Amino acid sequence: MSYIRSTNNPEALYIWSDDSKTTYVQMGAIEVGTLPTSAMDGLIERYVVNHCPDSCKYADARIDEIWVDGCPKVLFSYKNDWNCAMWGVTWDYIALSNYPRIKRQKNSKSK
Repeated sequence: MSYIRSTNNPEALYIWSDDSKTTYVQMGAIEVGTLPTSAMDGLIERYVVNHCPDSCKYADARIDEIWVDGCPKVLFSYKNDWNCAMWGVTWDYIALSNYPRIKRQKNSKSK
């Protein structure tokens, strides 16, 4: 399942998960790191539901607003293992486009 897969975004960011419940983060040809899919989905859900504009954390996954060369960006990280900076609109796209799927999956599990 892809969270974002277009190499046309400014960061060349590709985030996807596999059947083993691992989410992979890659920027261009660089493998940034992995995190549990439950942490990725939980971070997205918390960000959208709580309207966290500056920072948000869920199960060692987090996003924080940072400034790079005078421009606001989002730093996405997991534990102290890895991080990657992206435009805020990129993170918003990831969160807002994936939240409906996460919500549907959560609702279907609770039935």
